[in-house]
Amino acid sequence: MSAARTRAVDRSVIEALAAPLGAEALSEEGCDVQAALDIADRTGVTPGSTRPGIPAGHGEPAHQRVHVLDPAQVSGLITTAMRASAELDRPEPDAGPALERAVAWVRDRCPDGTVTVAYVGHDRPGFTFISPDGWLDEDLSEVLDAWRQEGADPRTGHWTHARIRASADTTTVERAYDHVPAWWQPTYMPDAPGHRGAPHRDDPARRAMASRLGTPT
Repeated sequence: MSAARTRAVDRSVIEALAAPLGAEALSEEGCDVQAALDIADRTGVTPGSTRPGIPAGHGEPAHQRVHVLDPAQVSGLITTAMRASAELDRPEPDAGPALERAVAWVRDRCPDGTVTVAYVGHDRPGFTFISPDGWLDEDLSEVLDAWRQEGADPRTGHWTHARIRASADTTTVERAYDHVPAWWQPTYMPDAPGHRGAPHRDDPARRAMASRLGTPT
């Protein structure tokens, strides 16, 4: 092994390896020393030889895409891309009555005064939003949907993730439009028809986000 690592394998090394097998091992019908030496040379372990290598690849074939069939893999790829993204600049939406109603709901009815949600967009009642703990109450979903629509912008679209923290004295409202925020703890993006349409906007930077999700622009 040391001779191979230092590229020092020669006839004497091979003969020494075969010697314990006896003289017959070195006969024409036994160990072919020259054949073994040729193999050692091709594999780059003889003096002055070069170790063989496989040329580096050049990516996937042109005009072809790698097909990922497992929905969990697709969700994981999208989540990874969106966690690595950053929010684009946009004006802060004005606070309206729908937001005030959402804040009041969270303050009065959520045990810890916090709600964290991702927009899914299924048409079935009660399946518009999901939290890290599961589907939301249908009435709360309606409150959140009204708030989401109230803050929509024709150019920048709607938020996809939101968090409201409301106490008796303070209120913190957070929205994410272009990335998966750190406070969304699940490691996946829900199967969300709404997400596929969310970045479908006029701004070129937002059209780029749409391409990452595989949505037409």
